[in-house]
Amino acid sequence: MRRFLPRISAALAVTGAVSLTLSACAPVAPDGDGALIVDIAVGGSVAEALTAQIQSVANDAGFTVEVRAVDTLPAVSELGEDPQLEADIVLTSDVSSLMALSDAGALTPVSTLPGIVPEELFAEVGAQWMPITANSDDETVGFPVAVSLSSVTFVNPLAFAEHGYVIPTNSDEFDALVATIEKDNAGYPWCAGMENGTNSGDPFIDWLAEFVLSTAGEDTYRSWLSGEFSSDSPDIVAAANAARDALTVHSVAKGNSAVLLTDGFANTVPMFDLVGTYGKQCFFLRQRPDFLSFVPDVVKAEVAAGTFRQVSAFPFFGAGKSDSTAPIVDAVFAGVGRVDKDVVALINAFGTTPFGDGFGDTTNWVSARIATTADDRTNPFAAVNSAVLSATDTVVLSPRSVMTAKRISALRAASVLFLRGEAEWAAAVASAD
Repeated sequence: MRRFLPRISAALAVTGAVSLTLSACAPVAPDGDGALIVDIAVGGSVAEALTAQIQSVANDAGFTVEVRAVDTLPAVSELGEDPQLEADIVLTSDVSSLMALSDAGALTPVSTLPGIVPEELFAEVGAQWMPITANSDDETVGFPVAVSLSSVTFVNPLAFAEHGYVIPTNSDEFDALVATIEKDNAGYPWCAGMENGTNSGDPFIDWLAEFVLSTAGEDTYRSWLSGEFSSDSPDIVAAANAARDALTVHSVAKGNSAVLLTDGFANTVPMFDLVGTYGKQCFFLRQRPDFLSFVPDVVKAEVAAGTFRQVSAFPFFGAGKSDSTAPIVDAVFAGVGRVDKDVVALINAFGTTPFGDGFGDTTNWVSARIATTADDRTNPFAAVNSAVLSATDTVVLSPRSVMTAKRISALRAASVLFLRGEAEWAAAVASAD
């Protein structure tokens, strides 16, 4: 019978200031060699924030850590007959790769680590994360260390103030605001563009995900991500049609979705220019986490100064349902390649204060720990992340966190055919799965 000892406090866990006495039948972590290798298969500011905080934990705990930036986790085929990772811990947002390594035996489930009680380890992030990376034995393979909403709606507060509009708090209020904007002839509700070279059509995958979740429900959404439901099944076809119609009717496309493919996905001039590229203001822009990449320099300067006069954000309410649904998120998960006391100490630190508290200073991501999501953040995107995550007890992953790169590429290509009007959705995705 396996028995885990209660998790010790973060401070003690990383300093080794206590000794653990395990029962004879409990797994024992070998003594660490005082050095860890951590591979981070995510990029950008979140990788930098994770690296800085991992180094801080290592300094406090008295071991060294080599943090390596990698493009992807190793493929199982690269590991040979006895798959073993060189890294002690891997960090990735690609759950499909994480689970493939687990299925091959290259990872040790975090829920079976010696000295860790899974329910206590997940107490600060929420039990809803445990089944997301559960293997066939219901052992949790990955621990969430950073999280970001996959979509929010950005707005220009100056434009809202000029017209007397109020940022909505639910889908009913959002739908009413769309109708008011059009009744007032104030402009277009949505800024939208799907052109991006070889990645054209990519934003439609996120629109589709939101509509599958809200119109077909969480079970269908999860089954679609896993491949149990193909992308040409009736529920997915209905969601694709609804997403296309909602977007094109209420944007400069004026019902012709092909127009969306003539404009860059990050064209936001109409939102920050009260006259607008098309002679009218547009009021909403739906974007993924890297929000500073799309705003003009003058707005970036405001964000840096902490004023946010021309940019604010709220959760995506474009699916036409008032019922609350789980937020779609991207997350960085930690997987364990080797087990020793230093590895256990770092995994413990991921789930306890103060790890993750500094994300808001340098990145749009936030800690997966609910306890850290109520404090003030340095940009409006992180503030929305904080508010939504602190108010929910369930999350679902984005397509990019679960689907293979090949499947995402096929969906992107299908989106282009569909938006151009060259094929209905079922025909466009015939090769997607």
